Amino acid sequence: MSMRVPVVTNDVGAEGIVVEDGKELWVRNDSVEIAEQVDYLLGHYDDALNVAEAGKKLVEGKYEWNRIWEGFQEVLT
Repeated sequence: MSMRVPVVTNDVGAEGIVVEDGKELWVRNDSVEIAEQVDYLLGHYDDALNVAEAGKKLVEGKYEWNRIWEGFQEVLT
């Protein structure tokens, strides 16, 4: 996600990340559903690009190392 790549994962892969399915990435829990989603994305570049961009913004806004460090500092002080 941080490299602006569209992500298709399962519940385990998305665990611990606050995301909305279809907005920042796609969550599919069956191998057929994953394959169908990837096939869809290959034919719908704009959708893939939009979600990839939203995923990058999410990572930068919530999960970038400096942001995490700021959260630790708040807890420690």
